[in-house]
Amino acid sequence: MSGIIISRTDRAGDLILTLPLFEAVRIKFPEAKLFAHVRSYTAPLLHGFEEEITIIPDVENGNIFHKIKKLSQSFSQTNADAAIIVHPSLTALSAAFLAKIPVRIGRASNVWQFFLNKPVYQGRSKNEKHEYEYNLDLLNGLDPFSPIPKVFPRLRLTHKAFTIAETMIPFRSFAIVHPGHGGSAYNLSIRKYVEIAEKLAKSGINIIVTAGPEEKNVIEAFKKLSEYENIRILSSIPDLEQLSGVISRAKALICGSTGPLHIAAALNVPTAAFFPPVPAMTPVRWGPTGNRSLILLPENAKCNRNSNCNSCLFAPCMEKIQIEKAIDWIRLSVSP
Repeated sequence: MSGIIISRTDRAGDLILTLPLFEAVRIKFPEAKLFAHVRSYTAPLLHGFEEEITIIPDVENGNIFHKIKKLSQSFSQTNADAAIIVHPSLTALSAAFLAKIPVRIGRASNVWQFFLNKPVYQGRSKNEKHEYEYNLDLLNGLDPFSPIPKVFPRLRLTHKAFTIAETMIPFRSFAIVHPGHGGSAYNLSIRKYVEIAEKLAKSGINIIVTAGPEEKNVIEAFKKLSEYENIRILSSIPDLEQLSGVISRAKALICGSTGPLHIAAALNVPTAAFFPPVPAMTPVRWGPTGNRSLILLPENAKCNRNSNCNSCLFAPCMEKIQIEKAIDWIRLSVSP
């Protein structure tokens, strides 16, 4: 193999959980040039791998036909022998086909799988494995007769990420409270995160609350804690590389099932995470991996994903999670 494209164009956590696939490909095909087809907002997560991985930015403007044409041109220029389409978008699948990539690998359960010539049958909807393991299994499309290297997600940061992060951090020792999420899984209410931050601050722990500049509701909710000198809100972190730098300096992170959870795990930062009882959102598939972690779900709650929360006997189940367990766990993680 002279060149291999790995395409993952969904969210930050999904890309983190695809890092083991990049590493396994590098181990099995050390002479192959690696290309990463990713979104512009997740691309900074790969800056620490720039000597090993060439980034192909996703085409994000224009209609679908324009995107496919531009991306197929980018794929053609790589002269790659294979493309592993981890996130089965129509754009990536059809672009690899039009670029005449000889080997096109992806999950067989997608409606556009006819663009593939090496589909891999996985049954991801059963949620029997972790997401990073499903991603590694796609290597069977390239080499079905040899074992797949067992590697955990590990994130590599640039010196720039560390140095800029240092200028943002007001504390020497701290824990991060990250209330936001992209909507891929149910989360605690912001009110609960405010309660967690206040209780940790009262026990003497320095707290950094991370929020995107567009998360006005988070910023507004935490203003009530402005009297605490050991609580600071960081809402101006420019990109995921700098966010990763900040997380790498933390003693622990507390959040829901979201991208920063997987960033922290890939940096070996201890994590306390809240998960819903929804089968498709199970921590078996989406939990932190490779680090020390605490996972909390609503006790005794059951979820029928065919019904909505308003008609559920256990609703609102996330509000019934015992946050004191997470608070005590964070205290132990941050203590010297």
